[in-house]
Amino acid sequence: MPPVLGVLLPHPPVIIPRIGQDEASEAQKTIDHARLAAKTVQSLAPDTIVVITPHGTIFEDAVTVMSGDVLSGTFGEFGDDTPYRLDSDTELVARIHQLAVETNAKLTVLDEALKKQFQITKELDYGALVPLDFMLEAGFDGTIVHVTIGLVSPLELYQAGMLIQKAADQLGRRIVVIASGDNSHALTDESPEGARPEGKQFDDMLVDGIRHGKWTELILTDRDFSESAAEDTILSLTIMLGCLEGSLIQPSLLSYEAPFGIGYTVATFRGSGRSEVTLYTSLQHAISSHIQQRRTQESPPVKLARLALEYYVRHESRPTADKLKQLVTLDMDSPHGVFVTIKQHGYLRGCIGSTEPVSASLYEDIITYAIETGTEDDRFFPVEEDELDELIYQVSLLSPPEPVTSPGELDPKRYGVIVETDEHYGLLLPDLAGVEDVQTQLAYALEKAGLTELTPDVRLYRFTASEYQ
Repeated sequence: MPPVLGVLLPHPPVIIPRIGQDEASEAQKTIDHARLAAKTVQSLAPDTIVVITPHGTIFEDAVTVMSGDVLSGTFGEFGDDTPYRLDSDTELVARIHQLAVETNAKLTVLDEALKKQFQITKELDYGALVPLDFMLEAGFDGTIVHVTIGLVSPLELYQAGMLIQKAADQLGRRIVVIASGDNSHALTDESPEGARPEGKQFDDMLVDGIRHGKWTELILTDRDFSESAAEDTILSLTIMLGCLEGSLIQPSLLSYEAPFGIGYTVATFRGSGRSEVTLYTSLQHAISSHIQQRRTQESPPVKLARLALEYYVRHESRPTADKLKQLVTLDMDSPHGVFVTIKQHGYLRGCIGSTEPVSASLYEDIITYAIETGTEDDRFFPVEEDELDELIYQVSLLSPPEPVTSPGELDPKRYGVIVETDEHYGLLLPDLAGVEDVQTQLAYALEKAGLTELTPDVRLYRFTASEYQ
């Protein structure tokens, strides 16, 4: 039994009239339709509202559900200390947790020990409170379940929604599921991230996707594109759609506007009947087809990197260059600086390399850095065999670094940057998603070097990179 309703609501505190005050009127269309959606929810008399937020405690390896009999929070960071205390559906939380353990799902419960570890003193973040405020205004007095997105794969997010649906079904709960999310934060010069072309492209895609039920396309939105658009809707929406798995989804786009250079969408999603081909099956097929297409089109340097890591993980030994030369022919074998980047489900899975060649053979250097990227990047656990079919590779061949005397000689789209002192070193490749200007590029590079500012003792270098996919 699917939820009685899915709802997409934005979460800017400015649309709470007592917080936004005069500014709130600039988003009146959003406020009016959020109230309309809340009245619709109230008319359905749900037992529990499941609210999915992108602003809770986010884990890289799991969706999280908040434990506790009563969940509390305020808009204190926005100048309003009005207390919120909502009863949690502890029985539903427990059943969700039980199913997650039984199925080894990428979902965990934030119990009291984890709350203490992560210093969580207010369970209800503003991403949850804004939608819930509209529900309370409409008269809702039931229980809630607070869910936070995780940086896991689209399929794992969707499975988390399916698990929530199954738990509610087993307990006979009538639930409404709210996906909290703002759209692009990069629509105009006044936007928090400034104007980027991806901003309008994303919001147009989202509105069109909701209107025409393009669920697979929305769920599998490219992560680099999402990052450039600076949005926080898709992951919440994916979990919500997972809660509607197996049913025919009837969307209703209530409103869209962008009064502060940020896109706000209000929409409802009703599940009815049974779908002959489930969305879960469609997602599996689309993901598999995408990976296979990448494999058939991959360049020789990328194929070499992939085969090197796959051999190492499966055999626990390094393949020889001669062995892989039988399978891959490079157009060049002269020394280059090399970086190998690996992504999984759109997220970085590792990146290691050098601006200078470390051997006389490009074959040897690509093999070395492919294996090190998959097994020695200390930001991640080593790649395991069951992940190999999910990985996307990129190989960057670097020009020799050249010194620059000022940031004015940098261009993040054309050049990568190196910042170094006698004790610190940081490197950023060129043309990275979300790095649109020199200031941002330098900030990231300084952070990687363990530095906080560009002081006179910091040396700058730039380089170009030929990217292979």
